[in-house]
Amino acid sequence: MTNQSLFRLNDYLLICFLLLISMFELKGQNLIQNGSFETGIAGPSLVAKYWYSCGTKGYTPPNLHNTKNIKPLFKVYTLAQDGDQFISLVTRANQSVECIGQQLKKSLSIDSTYLLEIYLNSSEFFESRTSIKSTETADFNIAADLEVYGLTNAGQYILLDVYEDIKHYNWNKYTTTFKALKEFAAIEFRAFFTFDQLLPYNGHILIDNITLSKL
Repeated sequence: MTNQSLFRLNDYLLICFLLLISMFELKGQNLIQNGSFETGIAGPSLVAKYWYSCGTKGYTPPNLHNTKNIKPLFKVYTLAQDGDQFISLVTRANQSVECIGQQLKKSLSIDSTYLLEIYLNSSEFFESRTSIKSTETADFNIAADLEVYGLTNAGQYILLDVYEDIKHYNWNKYTTTFKALKEFAAIEFRAFFTFDQLLPYNGHILIDNITLSKL
């Protein structure tokens, strides 16, 4: 074998090795940035780093809670599932809802299978203003559903799953395995009204420790 052939073989082996390493890195890697909401200043109407608000237009963003705060937001004394911070989403009796989303580090590949894991909770007490212009508060302690959507670059929404009736006061892990029907560039989590309620209502859901990985 000539030196030139040997160099070509070494280059080929190196490329194969790098491709293999990249496949292993992607498989099992969390594609969600700041999934535990630890990076970001906690407070009302504040969204953690890498996340955006996608709720009803004209309303404030969701709220970022920190369990180390002496005075908890909205009388929610829940401890975070991972770290110190978690986020809350609300539904309102005027039909408006809150939502968070994130542009993914890498778009999900068509026909590839992914695993979504998320911790959800509810608080016995949740007292908040009904609108930004109002000084009056109301109870938001009714359970809400959580809808999960994949978004394409063209702006198409595809429902991936719905987690219903989160009425427990402890963190439970919910998992969804799905095949990407489109090349999803973003993912969104939207609070919504439970199906057994006849009218819109003031409700909430707590979210922490989200992971999204390729199987």
